[in-house]
Amino acid sequence: MSVPWQADFNECSSQTIDVTYEGWNRINAAGDSRLAQDQQNWDTLWWPAHRPMQTYVLTGPTTVSGWTENWAKGIPQTNAGDLKMVTEWPNLGFVVRNPTLPADQLDSADPPAAKYVSTERS
Repeated sequence: MSVPWQADFNECSSQTIDVTYEGWNRINAAGDSRLAQDQQNWDTLWWPAHRPMQTYVLTGPTTVSGWTENWAKGIPQTNAGDLKMVTEWPNLGFVVRNPTLPADQLDSADPPAAKYVSTERS
């Protein structure tokens, strides 16, 4: 883990993972040409429950944006972005339940897309 932890939080937001890694398949994996043919890379989220990638934004006391924005806007997932995450941390929005929705919509089996919004962002 890095110090401060925000850098690791940024670096581990997503990562491209080779899901065909031959070490995962130990049965005759060495020299198996089928592994090369079927190689796949997937973008994997590392902090999905703790770090949002995009959020709806509370734009006024009773209004929410109809689109999502990057939660860590302007902070790239690079080494330079790690430093920027440390310095910009206080400017990121809090993700809260949407205060503009009636309670019956928040707890429904099929809640609206904007159930959670980013607020107090500077």
